Amino acid sequence: MENNKNKVRVIARIVKSGQCRYYKDGQSFVIGGFTPAGMCSSAYLAVIRDAQAMRYGAVLPWQNDGKIRTHCPDPDGAVWELSLEQSGETSGN
Repeated sequence: MENNKNKVRVIARIVKSGQCRYYKDGQSFVIGGFTPAGMCSSAYLAVIRDAQAMRYGAVLPWQNDGKIRTHCPDPDGAVWELSLEQSGETSGN
């Protein structure tokens, strides 16, 4: 049986790169089950909990207009904004 519903994916976008030399403002990554290419593991760990909750329909208290902002563990690191988007892909069984 085939499911034609669009999949939801979480996009993590750099709002402010801070002093992090790895990212540029506006750069974005699709967050899934593994660390995306080009994203450091510290940043991934900072965003994955909220990203997975959003992906499965949770509405978190710190969510604002459907988006969540979070920060790398480095005090001068990047500020991330998480949002949902339809991927346009279909899933099959």
